[in-house]
Amino acid sequence: MLDIQLGPRDEDTGWPAADLAVIEQEEGTCPFGRVTRRHGAEAIATYTAQELTAEHAALMDRARQHQDASFMRLAELAQRAADWADKVRAAAHTDAIHVQADKARARITH
Repeated sequence: MLDIQLGPRDEDTGWPAADLAVIEQEEGTCPFGRVTRRHGAEAIATYTAQELTAEHAALMDRARQHQDASFMRLAELAQRAADWADKVRAAAHTDAIHVQADKARARITH
């Protein structure tokens, strides 16, 4: 289950406030539950890229094991999505650095 909360845009960066909670539960002989939380666009994009990269690897393994082109197509889609998430992460990171630099310059000049 995913819980995503978006807030108003940050006036400095232009990125919306964002919080993500991923709730995983598995039943059966070895049940488990796990909650992963990320705060901010950069952290969410980093987490997304990591999860999609892991999914790409798992799908590639299945494609090799089963000699199934559909797993290969899904793996390629996962990799493209991971690349996109990494671009979002890089953009959010760059914007945050620019805001920090602008604030530092403003403190120096005052």
